[in-house]
Amino acid sequence: MMKMPVFWIIAGTTEGRELIDELRRSNAKVYVSVATDYGRELIEPDQNLHIQARRLNREEMAAFIREVQPDCVIDTTHPYAQIVTDNICEACRETATDYIRLQREPGRLVSNNPSFNTNILENMIYADNSEDAVRVLNDKTGNVFLSCGSKEIETFTGIKDYQERVFARVLPVRDVMEKCEKLGFKKSNISYMQGPFSKELNIAMLKASQARFLVTKDSGETGGFQEKIEAARELGITVVLIRRPEQLEILERSGKTNKEDAQQHTFYNKEQVLHKLARDYSLKKHSNQLWFPLFVPLQNKKIVVFGGGKIATRRIRTLLPFNADMTVITPELVPELKQELAGNEKVTLLCRKYQKGDCNGADLVLAVTNETQVNRQIAEECTRYGIPVSVADRKELCTFYFPAVVRKGNVVIGLTASGEDHTKAKKTAEKLRLYMNEHLDE
Repeated sequence: MMKMPVFWIIAGTTEGRELIDELRRSNAKVYVSVATDYGRELIEPDQNLHIQARRLNREEMAAFIREVQPDCVIDTTHPYAQIVTDNICEACRETATDYIRLQREPGRLVSNNPSFNTNILENMIYADNSEDAVRVLNDKTGNVFLSCGSKEIETFTGIKDYQERVFARVLPVRDVMEKCEKLGFKKSNISYMQGPFSKELNIAMLKASQARFLVTKDSGETGGFQEKIEAARELGITVVLIRRPEQLEILERSGKTNKEDAQQHTFYNKEQVLHKLARDYSLKKHSNQLWFPLFVPLQNKKIVVFGGGKIATRRIRTLLPFNADMTVITPELVPELKQELAGNEKVTLLCRKYQKGDCNGADLVLAVTNETQVNRQIAEECTRYGIPVSVADRKELCTFYFPAVVRKGNVVIGLTASGEDHTKAKKTAEKLRLYMNEHLDE
């Protein structure tokens, strides 16, 4: 009998999530590590995925490899997460475990648009790291817009008059908010936002901050690098570009990877990685089944939602405009949503756990609790009653998929990647949302 391939993916990037989505319906057991709970929330659970959210040092990585014995470790961390990548390589070397790097492809400095003026290259200053960027900016005057993440944001307090000059765009995560506040940044100078960001939005934010300098990393196409570069060019703003760390030297020190074939273990897209996993580790993907989109009125239909976490919150908010009679059953609910639902006559909130019989009479059910067994019980009850059910962590139990929904006025688009690639559906929805906001009237 063929051995089940086992992989350990260190994730935290879009590339990592895309690879994980590809491996959902495969013959592999996949361990996934992300650094934060927020990172875990972005990954849809599945039966062959084992997700942990905590930061590991080199010793802990080596111990984990010895425990789960993966066939190979796949590093999909951010191109600038040099220390993490270094630790992964050292742990692989120590345990003689194969290492693969899925590296985000560098961004382009020149637009596909023929009107793009390459003078941006004349307005660009390269910095070796954040400290070097601070050194450069201390020789200049004018406001600075940081679009390079929050991980090293404390370094930029080294800029003269940073509380007045520096503006930053960071993720809307509590830890990040607290960090910025402790560092003394003005609240009015920090924007807590989650991308993607269009060129137009970048232009608006650069104008609002009266920036003369944009500090960014080469975050590649996925990280909106091109949109930032084009916005800076249009405004004549100087870009301070922090170079990517050299990866080759790190790879030379990894497990079975040596200097001669280090490049062969670095890939710039998931298809190359999947090809290698299929060739070297007997990865096999299960056949895909396309799902047909079906649009039905939900007005006055009875919908029961079990769960009150992040995923449940997103789905409840998606359903609200469709005027269904919704019952939400959960012991706990995100406080912001609880406030939103207060006074909504179409929504009934029951603050308790699922009980047998709750699904009886429902037209549609969403099982979105954080308890796999409870979700299964809900699915089984729906099956007995013939009720369509979507189960967040068990696609094989779903009788319908909850789609990504994009809406503008009476135009409604539902998207699914047939349960195969949640990230692809999400990214497509984000692009459609931007397009519809720009081109469609209410």
